[in-house]
Amino acid sequence: VFGEYYHKEFDTYQTESSIIEKLIKSKAPGFSYTIVLGTWCGDTKREVPRMLKVLSEIGVEMAGIHLIAVDTRKQAPGTGLESLNIMKVPTLIVFHSEVEIGRIIETPVKSIEEDLLKILDQ
Repeated sequence: VFGEYYHKEFDTYQTESSIIEKLIKSKAPGFSYTIVLGTWCGDTKREVPRMLKVLSEIGVEMAGIHLIAVDTRKQAPGTGLESLNIMKVPTLIVFHSEVEIGRIIETPVKSIEEDLLKILDQ
């Protein structure tokens, strides 16, 4: 059901290779990432495949990515979501040593890669 939009966005999204290289050097693969998404949400359908493509290209293993699907009230009982203060989906949260260091909410400001690099450069 989700494959059609997922593959379309994942396959056609063109990452910025120079930013990807900087992300790899910044040790981004060593961080952990949580993506909160709603399969009913247009922004999720567009951005989550792109987020996963960027994370894949910088070498983040799936074990370092935690996906949480929410309902239209942005709830997912039993997932620990309550502590994340999610207002909009998708939300990509970056953690270092289990401490949140930044997030991309709904849509990136510049691009997923550039916004991620900005978070990691802090």
